[in-house]
Amino acid sequence: MSKKLEDVIAKRESTVHFPDGSKRRVCVVIRRPEPREGEGDYSCSFSITGLGVADETREILGYDSIQAIELALRFIGHIITGAVPVGSAWEDAQENMGFPKPPGT
Repeated sequence: MSKKLEDVIAKRESTVHFPDGSKRRVCVVIRRPEPREGEGDYSCSFSITGLGVADETREILGYDSIQAIELALRFIGHIITGAVPVGSAWEDAQENMGFPKPPGT
């Protein structure tokens, strides 16, 4: 799987302000889905930096490229929800940095 800069299809950056007064710059990068050779499905890799968790590149699999992107967006939302405590505020005012929150949260 290539991870070249030109494979980046989306990037979002924001600052989260925590209830204790600290803040962190968070960056999410999503790369172009790629077919998995010999597998018949697609992988979509992404990275989240700045939260102190999941700072490595992760890969999500989907039936096709659209499903791989959709599942990556959901998983990004799940990671952010788990890493950012209640009472935090995003500088751009988008809750959960604009990513989908898991059901029941």
